[in-house]
Amino acid sequence: MVKISKVHGKGGYLIIEGIGVVDQLHGWSLSFSRDIVDTPQQGEEYKDSVRGQGSWSGSFSAYYDRANVGKFYDVVNSTTEKDVYLYPEKSDLTKYFYGDAWCDFDLDVPVDGAIDISGTLTGVGQLHESGF
Repeated sequence: MVKISKVHGKGGYLIIEGIGVVDQLHGWSLSFSRDIVDTPQQGEEYKDSVRGQGSWSGSFSAYYDRANVGKFYDVVNSTTEKDVYLYPEKSDLTKYFYGDAWCDFDLDVPVDGAIDISGTLTGVGQLHESGF
């Protein structure tokens, strides 16, 4: 039996052009997919489909950092997409995903908890990987 190594998420790391390392990060996610287009034919009992264009997106959340709020604001209002680097493990910086993305951010200020900043990344073009 092959033993599969498990990796704890505590070492995740995120860099966004214009912000740098996202400080106080407590999670990020990444999704990549391809469109699936139905191609049904008359007379057939089941539909066929073909794969189409790819896309990717991501999200993250971090604790509020007063020093970076202006940087987040500038990134959202930029007229160009930003370089994004996502590292699953800070202890192994040779393995990462990267691409260009539009960035949006939300600020959550609850009366009974820590202030959070969260963001969404909408990929522009291909998502690349390195070292996997």
